[in-house]
Amino acid sequence: MTTPLFQHRHYVHIAEIIAMCPDEYLREGMARLFGHGLQGTNPNYSRSRFESAAMRKPVNGRDKAR
Repeated sequence: MTTPLFQHRHYVHIAEIIAMCPDEYLREGMARLFGHGLQGTNPNYSRSRFESAAMRKPVNGRDKAR
């Protein structure tokens, strides 16, 4: 089975959905779970950037919530 190649827009969309979770503890858990699970879906994937964006703590302008 091959792993699909994700693009930046896919990570942004998933992070935005996770960021909508009102419970901070649950949001952090989901961010970490998805962050780990998405490894290997793109050679440029950054787990730390994804988790930061999902936890509403973007690390740069490209990661800011829309």
